[in-house]
Amino acid sequence: MNILQRVLVLFLAFSFLLTFGLLPRAAPLPVRAEEGETADGTGSEEATTGEAETGEAGAGEAETGEATTGEAETGEAAAETSETESPSADPVKLIALSFDDGPSTHTAGLLDGLKELGVVATFFMNGANGAGGASMYPELLARMVAEGHQLANHTNSHHIPFDELSEEEISSEVSIVDEYLFAAMGGTYEPFVRTPGGANSDRIAATVPHPMAYWTVDTRDWESRDTEQIYGHIMNDVSDGAIILMHDSIPMSVEAVLRAIPDLRAQGYEFVTVAELMRRKGNTPLVGDRVVRSEGATVLPAYSAPTVTQELGAGEDMLVTVTGPDTDLHGLVAEDGTVVFSGFDLKYYYTTDGSVPNLGLPVYTGPVGIPDGAVLTVMGIDRYGTRTPMTQITISNPYKGLFGAKVDPGSVHSAGSKEMSPRIAPEAIVHKNGHGGVVRHLEETTQ
Repeated sequence: MNILQRVLVLFLAFSFLLTFGLLPRAAPLPVRAEEGETADGTGSEEATTGEAETGEAGAGEAETGEATTGEAETGEAAAETSETESPSADPVKLIALSFDDGPSTHTAGLLDGLKELGVVATFFMNGANGAGGASMYPELLARMVAEGHQLANHTNSHHIPFDELSEEEISSEVSIVDEYLFAAMGGTYEPFVRTPGGANSDRIAATVPHPMAYWTVDTRDWESRDTEQIYGHIMNDVSDGAIILMHDSIPMSVEAVLRAIPDLRAQGYEFVTVAELMRRKGNTPLVGDRVVRSEGATVLPAYSAPTVTQELGAGEDMLVTVTGPDTDLHGLVAEDGTVVFSGFDLKYYYTTDGSVPNLGLPVYTGPVGIPDGAVLTVMGIDRYGTRTPMTQITISNPYKGLFGAKVDPGSVHSAGSKEMSPRIAPEAIVHKNGHGGVVRHLEETTQ
């Protein structure tokens, strides 16, 4: 074969490989993610409309124009999108549903719907507001706690205009509701306050002893009392980081929001409480802050359930250790070593009788001896009252009744833990493994 024929054969082979895509291709150059990207929203960074039928002042920024928590005065996002984040990855979009003026006769139905849909919300409650309020529905506050909702303060009597009250009266309006919230949670925490009508003067901010939270989407449900209009406000005005204002005392709002939730979820939205919205966006609200929204990239994941392991302790007790990845998420440290935010103070609370932990129960501080047969339930609670998923196991000494009094702790394998639903009961079984040790497993049985 002469040179010309060889060249012709190579050319034909190259054309064949190129035509059928058999040649390797160079990887595309990485595309740099845009920084500071935020979702477009029709809601202003100032809450500008009133909420009660009597007509209140808007919840805009303070008279001096201070920036809201986590935002610069120019409205820049609090956290920039990471340069290493894949541009093709779907961004996490968070929104917070909030309800004012309750509890009411319609709140139980709302809780039923939220539970069925697997959604948590924030309830800004009055102490006494007509036929409703926290003082009249303590059982609903207990249910909100058990189902993962955030309990927040909307002042005792919903006085309007709130600005006309003295500092002593403002403090009293807040502290009365605090007591109802603390009783439901089993102890003190840092609740958010939403003042009636969104009043937010410097004097009020200096007097209220908690962070104040407003809204970006005003459904104006008190004005229209129309399901379709309320639904339209929710769907048309929502954006990433939004806080939606509704009233659980208005049945049309209950109907509209339960209809909107599946539609919003289909658009990629994740529902969180106001406090969790702040945490996951990298903001730490402090006393005196006036929170309107939390923009920017979602920098932290949702809380996860704690991990519980056990090994042989003294006597027939098992020595229990509680760990969780969330203990490393209290603060986010920038490359220059500065702390972007901190102070969520997640602590693990536990019970040994299968009941749900609360702020009034023991705090885990290190390995603890738990009696054989106890149903250990562990849950994390941070300073704003946000709870982690619950972990529940039945403590079981695998050597009880099988061996003599002296047991070599080194021959016992640590048992794992399993995240449990409150409706799932753990059943412990014990078997010997192939190495002569004893391993404990958990089986789920529906109650």
